[in-house]
Amino acid sequence: MMTLLLPTHTAFRTRPTMTEDEHGWVLPDGGETITVQCSLQLASGVANVTANETGGAGPYQPRVVMAANVYTAPTADVMPGDILTIDGADWQVRTAMDVPDPSGGDAGCRVMGVEV
Repeated sequence: MMTLLLPTHTAFRTRPTMTEDEHGWVLPDGGETITVQCSLQLASGVANVTANETGGAGPYQPRVVMAANVYTAPTADVMPGDILTIDGADWQVRTAMDVPDPSGGDAGCRVMGVEV
């Protein structure tokens, strides 16, 4: 069986630049933005009910982190730490890896694990 993931979304990739402020803290600011064609595939997110550690407010108001996989051409300039804005939502790239075409052709892709 073969699945073809056609690019159905336009993502705006921002790579934050890190600058040091007057207190010595290194914070992300701005950065260059490029357009990337991709396919966004939603995945099950993560819920955490721990109130004090991660922003949850108990079992009836857990902290929920949305997760997804994003597929692009293998030449896409996207790496962990980048921000992909897709359909108005900002997804932070957590992981990225190239997946070669198993038949040896040029149908490989780059897959990224992202979170809101």
